[in-house]
Amino acid sequence: MNNNRIYLAFNIWDFESAKAVIDAASEINQDVILQTSTGIFNVLPLSPFSAFVKDYSAFKGVNSTLNLDHCKDKELLFSAIDNGWDMVMADGSSPSIDE
Repeated sequence: MNNNRIYLAFNIWDFESAKAVIDAASEINQDVILQTSTGIFNVLPLSPFSAFVKDYSAFKGVNSTLNLDHCKDKELLFSAIDNGWDMVMADGSSPSIDE
């Protein structure tokens, strides 16, 4: 991704919403961040979904980043990385400051 551009981030929940965001980004020649919540992440077919996002983005000429957003579960963070997510946001707001 080019550092001189604005990046739009959209929450997605399935293949159709990912496709719609990528299509729209392609129409306006815009890089895009596709975000999944932990709830959605838990019900997606992980590897096929990340492969679809990467392949369809390349087909449409869009630079996309797949992000697991605000995740408090360490195992899910590693699962996202292992299954092709480009970025994870570890939410450390639950533990006490001492932890």
